[in-house]
Amino acid sequence: MTNCLGVRSFADMHSCSDLERTAAEYSRHNFVTVVESEEFLKLELDRILELLSATDLAVPSEESVFEACMKWVKFDPAKRDRFIVDILEKVRGEKGPGQGPEEEDSLMGGMGCGVGMDERLGDAQN
Repeated sequence: MTNCLGVRSFADMHSCSDLERTAAEYSRHNFVTVVESEEFLKLELDRILELLSATDLAVPSEESVFEACMKWVKFDPAKRDRFIVDILEKVRGEKGPGQGPEEEDSLMGGMGCGVGMDERLGDAQN
């Protein structure tokens, strides 16, 4: 169901809290499929930040979250480039053995991306 984001918006507008909650849960649990929809690309900033902040976001790796972020920005770069730092802050670094939550890196400061991050951002924006 790739229209779960539209269903969620509809449910929100009509105060259908159970339907909204179900659609939101579906979008988090099926994130990889949902990001392929046009509805994902049309999400407002607050909705994408909410989705990316979910602790139960089902993704194979944070790389897929990074790619989704860049795809969203590239859909309307003139309006969205200024939000790139805001959304990339939601991408969590991969947790290594023995790391607690306080040592988990964000994408901006970790994931072994320090030096190569500029190249990744440049490649993704082209």
